[in-house]
Amino acid sequence: MEHAPPSQRGLHSAFPGAGASLGSLVANTVFLALARVLSPGQLEAWGWRIPFLAGAALVGLSLYARFSVTESPVFTADRPGGRAGRVPLLDVMRAQPVALLLGVAALVVGNVLYFVTHTFALAYGTSTLGVARADMLRATLVALAVQTVTGFASAVLSDRIGRRRMALAGAVLCGVWAFPLVALIRTGQLVHITWAFAIAMLVYGIYSGPLGALLAGVFPTRYRFTAVALVFNSGVLIGGAFAPAAAYRLMSATGSLWAVACMVALSAVLSGVALLKLTERHPEHLGETGGPAEMLPPRALPGRCELEP
Repeated sequence: MEHAPPSQRGLHSAFPGAGASLGSLVANTVFLALARVLSPGQLEAWGWRIPFLAGAALVGLSLYARFSVTESPVFTADRPGGRAGRVPLLDVMRAQPVALLLGVAALVVGNVLYFVTHTFALAYGTSTLGVARADMLRATLVALAVQTVTGFASAVLSDRIGRRRMALAGAVLCGVWAFPLVALIRTGQLVHITWAFAIAMLVYGIYSGPLGALLAGVFPTRYRFTAVALVFNSGVLIGGAFAPAAAYRLMSATGSLWAVACMVALSAVLSGVALLKLTERHPEHLGETGGPAEMLPPRALPGRCELEP
């Protein structure tokens, strides 16, 4: 994103998210293919190892790509004395703790909806509704394809109409869709479940597409990468890791799937408020390390460095 022209930062920031959705798409496709050619016993005994061994090649490819990427001109120019900060994690936690918390809160609804759809609903459909696992995985594949396309489209549109506006609209739609999602899943009909999953990932894509560029604009150059990585991973941990377990507990306690829909809707309220409170301080000049002086440690106020438009 730091290499991208200002008018295309949303688009360039959408590629990591697309990598995640495409990775899930490939993983589920490989599993379905193995299930067709192997018996259940073969799949359980040794077939499940095949995707993991194939994934080792992707690790090498990813490392090659990572080490081949040059540092952006913005980052190179911003390093005081040509060196990066010693502990950027401590720098960002000391300088912008509120922005970190708001960023994590902004990510909650997307992770809740994503994991409720792809983990909780997938298990609920097979174990409770009796839908074949292969059919549920096909519904997941459709949803992941929709997510990939919508994420790119939303990112491109956010470059034109604003990243916060797109993300906020997507967060609202995530909360609203929680109730039709539950209603369609409860039918137990594969067609309805596929539509439920696909539209869930459509609204998720609207929400998630501009988030990379939006959050990157919140933090100054010298610790931007660390801050955004901390926000995204914490959001996945809080919003995603606990969502399926919380959904099961709510369903068990209330005896109704509607409690799960309410959980998603409440997470949308939390993320919506956080998105409204977040301040994108560096939307055009990513090399501008300032913002209000009180947001930065007194010892670390570097000179102004701006990208050419």
